[in-house]
Amino acid sequence: MTKDEQLARARVAITNALAQPDIKARIAERGYDEAEMTAGKTLLDAATQAVGAQTTAGGARSKATDDRNDAESLARAAYQEMAETARAVFYGDKARQAQLGVAGATPRSVPGLLQRASTFFQAVAAVSDLAEPLAKRGLKPARLAEMRARFDALAGEHEAQTRALGLAQQATRDQNAALTALNGWMAPFERIVKLALKDKPDLLDALGLRPRATPARRKPDPNDPLPPAEPTPKL
Repeated sequence: MTKDEQLARARVAITNALAQPDIKARIAERGYDEAEMTAGKTLLDAATQAVGAQTTAGGARSKATDDRNDAESLARAAYQEMAETARAVFYGDKARQAQLGVAGATPRSVPGLLQRASTFFQAVAAVSDLAEPLAKRGLKPARLAEMRARFDALAGEHEAQTRALGLAQQATRDQNAALTALNGWMAPFERIVKLALKDKPDLLDALGLRPRATPARRKPDPNDPLPPAEPTPKL
């Protein structure tokens, strides 16, 4: 069963058992008195809340991931422009390229990309021999400020996505623990209730616990046509 089906099944059984006096009286004789049923209701409420919290946290994680991906796309486009411009301006000058953080392949990880960008901006701010040739080829201070803003946005979205991921993982653990506790209470409850109400199928129906009848298998009719014979294999 899905988690929603588990909650729905428990909700019907517990709510109706508490609401119908004839059911309450019978199951109380088997130990499921008001206090025990209240304990089950508490587990149901906790599981319902945990499932809702997990759904909310999962949605927040998805949004944070989308926002991080959007920011990463903009930042990678900015880094590509920075790197290609610097490699053209300082063509063949591996030392200058390394100083600007544009030597080698573009980092695939977000932290690696942010580190490269930080290296670039620090170098340009500190060394005029780097800043002036780059500005002449389009990377003027105003343009660099726009690019820096993209990396700042990426850093913020990456941190938010990491935080949302952790919260979603914890919410999933809490949900699983709450459902395990509820199902651990429901399993013996269902068995005892079926014993207590075995002569009252209508009451079992009210709790959603009446076993479903297995469809009878159709007996073969001698008048049914025979299946087609398999072709004789050719030698």
